[in-house]
Amino acid sequence: MTERRDPAAPEWKHHAEVVLLMQTALIGILRLAGFSAVPAEDVDDIAKGDVYIHAGPPTSS
Repeated sequence: MTERRDPAAPEWKHHAEVVLLMQTALIGILRLAGFSAVPAEDVDDIAKGDVYIHAGPPTSS
């Protein structure tokens, strides 16, 4: 059986911060490379921390 962990524990807070920083960096890199990229939670609310990528350049809204 897997041991339950406290989501308020420092190691989980650190993990969440790293995920957010990596997501932000990846989106920036992909956009500079000409892709349209957004946080996946903007598209799918259960995909927190992932990146949603389109092959084309970002569209103007």
